[in-house]
Amino acid sequence: MKVLLGLYLATVFTCRITLRTSCAENLHWAVVMALEDGMSLLSFAVGLYVLHRSNGAPLTLLAKSAAAHIEGAAAPFSQRTRALVSEEDRNTYTEKRFKLFNMAL
Repeated sequence: MKVLLGLYLATVFTCRITLRTSCAENLHWAVVMALEDGMSLLSFAVGLYVLHRSNGAPLTLLAKSAAAHIEGAAAPFSQRTRALVSEEDRNTYTEKRFKLFNMAL
């Protein structure tokens, strides 16, 4: 996973640098468009892959949080979240968030 994210970041960085140089002015408009659109599609694909590998844990917490907000608008947000998100889910999400942060460093 680290290798894939490293390649992704290197590819996007290279494309962005290439598009900012004077060489980009000499490129055909279709090539510039392909590079710009390719970076967007690549970002989407990598995001889907990361969600697939994490079994959608961040989306699960987001869905639980949204459901709590809709169901109990009168209760404070922290109380609603604690009621719907188990301690194990919070710990798993926290561990994955720190792993992602450490991997980014």
